[in-house]
Amino acid sequence: INMEFISSLAMEMNIPFSYGGGIQNLNDAKNILFSGADKIILNSAIFENPDLINEISDYIGAQSVIVSVDVKKIDKDYFCFSHSGTKNRKINILDYLKYISNQEYGELILCSIDKEGTMQGYDLELIEIVSQFINVPLIASGGAGSYEDMLDALKAGASAIAAGSIFHFTEMNPSGAKKYLHKKGIKIR
Repeated sequence: INMEFISSLAMEMNIPFSYGGGIQNLNDAKNILFSGADKIILNSAIFENPDLINEISDYIGAQSVIVSVDVKKIDKDYFCFSHSGTKNRKINILDYLKYISNQEYGELILCSIDKEGTMQGYDLELIEIVSQFINVPLIASGGAGSYEDMLDALKAGASAIAAGSIFHFTEMNPSGAKKYLHKKGIKIR
């Protein structure tokens, strides 16, 4: 974890930001927060130590802990992956959510590996399944190719959407997305 990089981001940015990657224990989380991040994102380490979620949330509050999970559809089922989507954990998404159900966290980032970077739309089936199973805000990630895709993900049950390629490889931008969603009746900041 590059604390100098996190500190330099915090000094340059005037918006809150979250950090994830390489967090293995409470001390890592503390150092990241002291370096200027506002929230902690946990993914791979949860498979080795699900109690890490509560350890960190007990220290900073559940609202500042984000669980991130990378999911790939294999046959007709959704399986969780870790280590940047390279390691199949051989656990179904709903079993994973049960696995962490006694942990306190504030948001869940759900990334569809199959859709990530394709700009072919979010995995709406996956969003629907997960959104009905959790009681925290769901951030859908992977697949945005149009503003309509964003609206579809929100209608499928996402509380928020993450998008990258659409803003890097098209003329679309966050401001345009906000205007489109606002016109469609979505409350947005």
